[in-house]
Amino acid sequence: MRLLALLALVVSLTAAELPFKPPVAYACDAVFSDKKEKMSGRMVVGGPDKQRMEMKSDEGNVVMIMRKDLKKAYMLMVDEKMAMTVPLNASQGFKDPTQDDKATWKKVGSETINGVACDTYEWSSGSEKGVTWIDAKQGVMIRATSGTSQADFSNYRIGAQKADLFEVPAGYQQMPGMGGMMGGQ
Repeated sequence: MRLLALLALVVSLTAAELPFKPPVAYACDAVFSDKKEKMSGRMVVGGPDKQRMEMKSDEGNVVMIMRKDLKKAYMLMVDEKMAMTVPLNASQGFKDPTQDDKATWKKVGSETINGVACDTYEWSSGSEKGVTWIDAKQGVMIRATSGTSQADFSNYRIGAQKADLFEVPAGYQQMPGMGGMMGGQ
């Protein structure tokens, strides 16, 4: 569960008022881990309202697409060519300190992570807290930790991303949504 909360933090970093300025659009490789599991994947950001996270695990390949502009999220089960659409609203999902006006961010130093000079920030929101390392030159996240969970990012490709990455691909079968279960309409 903490791993998913860290993933939610990472996916939404582009939308908040932060003490560092991430690029508007980019793609990068990501590895999420905690004491129980490890997932690798790719994160794609197409602006403040379009995020995509591709994840590979033992259960298969899954893609999460968040479309804040449409107030929808899509979960794609790649191996089965199936998609589920769920409403995206402020009351659902994980509490994310980057979306919390009461969250605090504090620069606490600088260090080198995976060969990259980074500024180090601590953040907290209520009982949640963590540390984030940001590339001092590009403004991109290199590492984030919260509790026992850690996310590492590499191989950044900064710039515009293809629009079709943020849509359900043709040929996917639409599954019934979970709107009622996830606070949707």
